Amino acid sequence: MVVSAGRRRLVSIELCGDVRLDVDGRRRERELPGRLGRILLAYLALNHQRAVTRDELIDALWPDDQPDDPGATLSTLLSGLRRCLGPELVRGRNPKHRDWCAPVYREDAKG
Repeated sequence: MVVSAGRRRLVSIELCGDVRLDVDGRRRERELPGRLGRILLAYLALNHQRAVTRDELIDALWPDDQPDDPGATLSTLLSGLRRCLGPELVRGRNPKHRDWCAPVYREDAKG
C-alpha cells in the first residue's frame, strides 16, 4: 500500500506469466504503454529499493539497438506509466534518475 497526500493506494503487480497490474482494485495493465511499458514497470518494481538513472533505464529497455532519441522515448514511456499508476507512484522529474516509490512485496516463483 502507498500513502500519498493522505490518500492510500493499493497496488498489486504480478510479473510471472502475463503481467497483471491492479491499482486500488482496478485492473490497469492494458493502460500500460505497450511492451516497453511493461518492461519499464517490471524493472522499476524489481529495483524499487534504489533510484535508477535514465541511462540505466535506457540500457535495460534497449540493450542492443536504441531508438534515434532514447531519452525522448523514455520520457514518453515514463509519462504513460505515470498516467496509468498515478504520479505519486513514479517519482523523479530529475533528468538523472527516477524513483519507484511503491513498496513492493516480491514472491519468487516456485517451480
